[in-house]
Amino acid sequence: MHADIIHTGFRIIKNAGTEGISPLLQLPYPAVIFRNYTPESETLYGRRFYDFAEGTLICSAGHHHHLLPLVSSAEWFLMFPTDLIRNPISEYPFFSFYPQEALHPSAREKQTIFRCMEDIAQETHQAADRYTRLLLGELVECLLDYCTRYYERQFITRHPLHEPLMRHYESLLAEYIESGRLKSTGFPQAAYFSTRLGLSPAYFSRLIEHETGKSLETHIALKRMEMAQRKLLETRLPVKTIAEELGFSSLPNFCTLFKRWTGMLPHDYRIRN
Repeated sequence: MHADIIHTGFRIIKNAGTEGISPLLQLPYPAVIFRNYTPESETLYGRRFYDFAEGTLICSAGHHHHLLPLVSSAEWFLMFPTDLIRNPISEYPFFSFYPQEALHPSAREKQTIFRCMEDIAQETHQAADRYTRLLLGELVECLLDYCTRYYERQFITRHPLHEPLMRHYESLLAEYIESGRLKSTGFPQAAYFSTRLGLSPAYFSRLIEHETGKSLETHIALKRMEMAQRKLLETRLPVKTIAEELGFSSLPNFCTLFKRWTGMLPHDYRIRN
């Protein structure tokens, strides 16, 4: 294998064991680790009733020393420099997921992942030439695209599991808005909710996008507008006060956004309803 020629941060190892992988876990490069599923790892990797049990794929963004207990039986270990692929690593949010938010592939998905790993490994055994980095980059991107697809599938099959999480999120959001914190603190970040739900910020953000079809910021903005409508109908608060309580930058800004959302200015909305 001529991984050092390709880049010091590139490695692909099959059945290496902890001793072979341990030194690499300190490096600041993304890593993809595949382990066969074993009963004792079910809780550790967050596998649920709605998941497959053909293995576990864990992706980590860099400095993976915390994963050492998890790689003792890694069937595949891939590490690559970010400049090997065309897309920024942020395009693959699963690299920021917690290990317990790992991917649990089906038998067919596992076969595809193994085929991608074998193709990458085979390319590293070729004599290095001016096409090596290009082809390796494309092969790694292919693997990551499959990971993206399979995570999409897992979000779908986990929908029943996610329903109580979404209800909890909705209650946290309503409490945040009603408390007036939009005025003092502004929009809450993903970490505000993910910490309370026991999720990584990256997984939580992806969950919101999958379940609502909107980004977290857009979803919060819509909920804020719904709250504005309720306040206009259920209270006698001045429009300016409502705008301030809900954290709008100014009364004209609130009126413009409200009309865009409802087709009416706040005062007219209150009168007609």
